[in-house]
Amino acid sequence: PHNFEYIPQITIEDDSIHGIYGDHIIRNTLKALPDNSKEVLGDYTYDWIYNQYPWYFNIFGYNK
Repeated sequence: PHNFEYIPQITIEDDSIHGIYGDHIIRNTLKALPDNSKEVLGDYTYDWIYNQYPWYFNIFGYNK
């Protein structure tokens, strides 16, 4: 049987080796993550990406 309310972390990684992209922490519950990129990235990062790569938003029809 699976318990999606309690998922233990049984692995241990040395995240200092992988730098910023080495997050090996497992969430202990299974649930949907936010679907809004602004909510995930925050206003500053979202606006920076939008201002640096407007062509991407235009090609895929994303609105700010």
